[in-house]
Amino acid sequence: MIIEFPTPLGQFIQFKIVETPVLPNKLAFKFPLIRTFTGKGIENPNDRVSITLNKNTIKVLILSEIGNIYISNNTNGIETYLVTFDESDIIKDKTIIPNTFNCGSEDTIIIDPYQETDNRDFPYCVGESEPCFAIGDSLVTYRYAGILTAEANNSVSDGSIEGGLSWIASMANQINLVWVRELSFRLELIENNDLLIYTDENPTPVEFTDHDMYIELYRVHQFLYEVIGLGGTNVNQEDLLWEYGAVFNTGYAGGLAFVPGATSANLPSFAIHLHEIGHNLGSGHNCTSDEGGWRSTFGGTAMCNAVGSLPGNYGYQYSSHTIDIAILYQTLMTSSNGYDYQRGWRREETDNNIPTVELFQDRITIPKETPFVLEGFGQDTDEDNQLTFSWEQNDPSETSFWPPDY
Repeated sequence: MIIEFPTPLGQFIQFKIVETPVLPNKLAFKFPLIRTFTGKGIENPNDRVSITLNKNTIKVLILSEIGNIYISNNTNGIETYLVTFDESDIIKDKTIIPNTFNCGSEDTIIIDPYQETDNRDFPYCVGESEPCFAIGDSLVTYRYAGILTAEANNSVSDGSIEGGLSWIASMANQINLVWVRELSFRLELIENNDLLIYTDENPTPVEFTDHDMYIELYRVHQFLYEVIGLGGTNVNQEDLLWEYGAVFNTGYAGGLAFVPGATSANLPSFAIHLHEIGHNLGSGHNCTSDEGGWRSTFGGTAMCNAVGSLPGNYGYQYSSHTIDIAILYQTLMTSSNGYDYQRGWRREETDNNIPTVELFQDRITIPKETPFVLEGFGQDTDEDNQLTFSWEQNDPSETSFWPPDY
């Protein structure tokens, strides 16, 4: 199906749309009006869109070369749709999203002994030296437990269980825009995720009434243990009921996550959650100083200052550094119980032929401020696919910084 969506600039972007369910069968049967879709740009295949429908409401996120575009029912009660570049515009209570976000060094709570978060070397293989892990030949599904407090539900949805669940479904589908393409991972809600949606009639559990992400992050894992059952890391595969969990609440300064880990605490924001769940994968803040930060022909990175991307480029993707650590972490995080976490809860072959990429010169050192040209080529045997090339620059200096306005 071909659908076009408006931009805040008065233009339209066309997408090829397919349905991408994130509700498992049992939950979808209970809430049949919640449906999720994903699209790829026709003119520019880097453009992607997530669409969530529920009754007469729609929630759209477009990742485009002109920036992130949010489309939603108008929050002022008028029967129109809001099209904006600012995510906070689609939230009823705009005061819950601060002008500046905090995600400082405090989020490095757990350090995996097998990986160095400060290492900025580009690896030859993904995940480890040998063998090289392939990304794209299979799709790995992780079960996702999303907690939405009553306060957040009232701010981002209609305050009902179904409305809040629809919002959690849209968040999973939006994260999948990046995860499927760059990691071959995807999120699917747990079968009883409606138990984790809170309303004024079913108030927020006392564990999440402090509105302090530094306190509440530590409670997410235990809370899910008690309400849903065993999950996350260090649990035998046959006992796992969920792989990732998150709480969305108000009053936070941004978000916080275990690095690496299976849980996070977030304001109800796509940009924040994409960043925090990147920490869960094992990535730290991969910003650098001397060259002005991580750079690529796509723009910034979700693990640095995504809003500071190069003009006309994308900032909400992960860097090679993040992806490499993520794959390595998935193979090591539960090695104590023999569970191959990279295989996830479900693993499906994609029948996708991974493109080949060849560089004429590999692993060369170029002095700073020296002009250079990189030459290479790629081939894709899948006729329907279009290759997009990106170079990445990662300053190897020992000092790093986190922009104070992020």
